[in-house]
Amino acid sequence: MPAAKPRWATVRVEALGSIYVGRVFIPETRKRFSDVLCDERAFLMLTEVSVDDSEVVEPFIAISKASITTVRVLHDGEGAPASTS
Repeated sequence: MPAAKPRWATVRVEALGSIYVGRVFIPETRKRFSDVLCDERAFLMLTEVSVDDSEVVEPFIAISKASITTVRVLHDGEGAPASTS
């Protein structure tokens, strides 16, 4: 079976009383976002992150996976992240 293509997923994460909407890189070694969520790393890395619907976009946030209460995949696309400009 060929390796999956690397891609970016846009996700909504609830953790520590806040809502984070950002992008997660899914490498070719993983098939699904859930593979990234369940891997051995303690933190979920998000880029282009909005916190609690703020207009400010943080370039990078790492969220402890142990603190996550819910996750929803908003878009599971391929290729580079969409431009925000």
